Amino acid sequence: MTSLQHIDFSENSIGDQLTRNLGRLCNLQSLDLSLNNISGEITEFVDELSKCPNISLESLYLGYNQLGGFLPDSLGHLKNLQFLRLWGNSLMGSIPNSIGNLSLLKVFYLANNQMDGTIPASLGQLSSLVDLDLSENPWQGVITEAHLFNLTSLKELSLAKLNPNVTLAFNVNENFLPPFKLTYLNLRSCHLGPRFPAWLRGQNELNTIVLNTAGISDSIPDWFWELDLQVNELDFANNQLRGRVPNTLRFQYPALVDLSSNRFEGPLPVFPSNISRLFLRDNAFSGPIPVDFGIKMPNLVDFDISWNALNGTIPLSMGITCGKRKST
Repeated sequence: MTSLQHIDFSENSIGDQLTRNLGRLCNLQSLDLSLNNISGEITEFVDELSKCPNISLESLYLGYNQLGGFLPDSLGHLKNLQFLRLWGNSLMGSIPNSIGNLSLLKVFYLANNQMDGTIPASLGQLSSLVDLDLSENPWQGVITEAHLFNLTSLKELSLAKLNPNVTLAFNVNENFLPPFKLTYLNLRSCHLGPRFPAWLRGQNELNTIVLNTAGISDSIPDWFWELDLQVNELDFANNQLRGRVPNTLRFQYPALVDLSSNRFEGPLPVFPSNISRLFLRDNAFSGPIPVDFGIKMPNLVDFDISWNALNGTIPLSMGITCGKRKST
């Protein structure tokens, strides 16, 4: 059995312990134990793997089990690793500094654990990394430009948390331009403010951008509206953003826009017809609803403009908005 190169036990009901014996299979190239009931400590398993003199492991999938423990420094010895998926467990602590040794790593999923330590700046050395998901963890510390410095291949970044996570803050120099072009960014409940993050000004390939509950009390700069984005989700809710909202962004159907609970003002913005869900509640929009609102936005399914300063009457065009379920 020591000659095994590929093992896939995923999506079963295996309830065994993750033992160090598996870590002695030094010829393994891929190991997939995801979606089982496997328990035990990940620390000893990784330590044992790292003892292999010429470890060739490229893919390690242990997601959605009952694993605990800490990620050890020995993780950095798995230098052929390209795909590391550990999400949906009970892992704790910090990401080890040795993560920066995994120069071939393309995908790193650590979401939905109990990681309550810090994210090392050495993560920024992973020039092959494309997809990074560290969401739903109680992280501590500060993210700086050092964490982003050499992530030249990065396309998707998520550090989101449904409950506010004021313990993780971004302090990126406003003159820093990241080397990557993101398509997906979700930093919900990370502290980015009080200024609107200037390091986003070169991100003209974004189609999902979530900065909900990010502690931003600023106006959205003109350069953001001029990025020529084609967006399917724009979520800036629960900040203190102010100013007027132009209609210069383009959207992909069915798009979601959530600007709720801010301090936006001026007339009610009319967005392109591709939007199906629009949430503008709890702002300072004023004046009447535009008479052609329903004609210009015929695909709305969910629509909330409560708690503003709108007046006048509901225009007849709202009655022809196709598929609309809720208008508040």
